[in-house]
Amino acid sequence: MTVKGTLDLIRNEKIFVNTDKADAQIITIMALNKQIALKPKTERNKHGLPDLTYKVCPSCGSIYIYNADNQKANFCNDCGQKIDWS
Repeated sequence: MTVKGTLDLIRNEKIFVNTDKADAQIITIMALNKQIALKPKTERNKHGLPDLTYKVCPSCGSIYIYNADNQKANFCNDCGQKIDWS
């Protein structure tokens, strides 16, 4: 089963408010959403420098989507979002 298929099944389950099951269901949905690869967002430099852009995490906006050796990371180092570099 795919991550998206699993998310659809979980989302269609009835949630009872203020129960441990509801909390577990919400946490599971949040975690599975991080496994769906998203393309990084392109941001412009906010300090007025012309033509300077950089890539950030599409979920949290972190610039830490590169490894220590400046290679593209598969996941955001801050929030764990899977990154699609294609």
